[in-house]
Amino acid sequence: MENKAYRIKQYLFIAIFVVISLPLLQFWIPFKYEDPLKGAIELAQKPEFERKNWLSGRFREEYEKWFNQKFGFRNTAVRLHNQIGYSFFRNAKANGVIIGKENCLYEINYINAIKGLDFIGEAEIIKRTKELKEIQDFIESEGKSFFVIFAASKASYFPEFIPDKYGNVNSEKTNYKYYTKQFQKKGVNFINYNKWFIDNKHKSQYPLFSKTGIHWSMYGSLLVADSIIKYIENSNKIDLPSIVKDEIVVSDSMQGSDNDIGEGMNLLFNFKKEKMAYPTYHFEAKEGKKQPKILVIADSFFWSIFDQLRTPACFSDVTFRFYNKEIRDSKGNFTVSSGLEDWKEEIAKNDIVFLMSTEANLKEFPWGFSEQFKTSANETEAQRFRRREILVYESMIKGNHEWLKMVEQKALDKNIPMDSMLRADAIYMLDIDIAKGKYK
Repeated sequence: MENKAYRIKQYLFIAIFVVISLPLLQFWIPFKYEDPLKGAIELAQKPEFERKNWLSGRFREEYEKWFNQKFGFRNTAVRLHNQIGYSFFRNAKANGVIIGKENCLYEINYINAIKGLDFIGEAEIIKRTKELKEIQDFIESEGKSFFVIFAASKASYFPEFIPDKYGNVNSEKTNYKYYTKQFQKKGVNFINYNKWFIDNKHKSQYPLFSKTGIHWSMYGSLLVADSIIKYIENSNKIDLPSIVKDEIVVSDSMQGSDNDIGEGMNLLFNFKKEKMAYPTYHFEAKEGKKQPKILVIADSFFWSIFDQLRTPACFSDVTFRFYNKEIRDSKGNFTVSSGLEDWKEEIAKNDIVFLMSTEANLKEFPWGFSEQFKTSANETEAQRFRRREILVYESMIKGNHEWLKMVEQKALDKNIPMDSMLRADAIYMLDIDIAKGKYK
């Protein structure tokens, strides 16, 4: 009996040792593939060993951060943790996600928006509307087209599934309602897809939103893309290549953004999938049709439409400024906004300009565009020269690896964003060269 008990202890010890060793073994010699975690996850970079970082303790901090994201079976452990929170406590571990009735998923900022908790005030909305109307007048005086789009909001579309603890969600003082009123009053061109989606919620043959996605459905986004084309045709009296729907496939293999929050929950077991509509389509032949260039400043609701419209079969080029920060064009090129653009030049390069925002982002809309436009439109020759030279110095820093590393280190030491440190160094170098008499 004693030998049997001893062997059992040995087996238990070996089993425990193997279990606790598996993560380390997976880290050094990966033997099991793990699906990556979904959502907005900032991946840490493995730090390079440098003497000054070692002495300051920064290397240890950065290495720990990197190792904590890389240890074996971490993704499975995270999913297990999230599954326990959801299954036993109806709690979402994903940042800002709310689990509503019938497993309808929301983000808290959308609920706050329809409750008016993020209301920026009537005076501020009047001010922003006035600025946009002035921009619209300038763009139209240049023979171009300008308009604003209100994207749909899931909280407005599915208010019935919002948890009861959030109380009354039908506030009259919301950014969306006040913007709508002011745009109508001041004559700002706009398309209200939020209202259209609500009005057609029970009329549409296929779902316009899924319960586990935060954006309009892939089917809904194609309807919006088609509507934008028709709006541009009507307002500009031109003929564009139209979208021709070939067929619609209904499937529970959810695609695109139809399950983006569900995937971002990072659970072991997925939510029950809905049957969603996925249209296949093509564009009319472009012979004899206009193909204007468009510039779009928008939030994430434009992503699916960008993929649908950027084909040269409809527009010759689509430039997408994501939150007026990250810039992508139809060819796949990516840059980051300097914040010092010459907006007259940018508008001159395009035929149509429009802004798009969903209800939850109206508190920050239009993401600095009005201020940037006003600054660049009213700047003197000296200011224009200074703006362009700052960009030159920033490019010089970015093109010099050692110089760029020094700037990155200074940003870390001062605990400020990298782009702010880059701008400060560029201005500093420009001012030094001006003082030396380089520019006369």
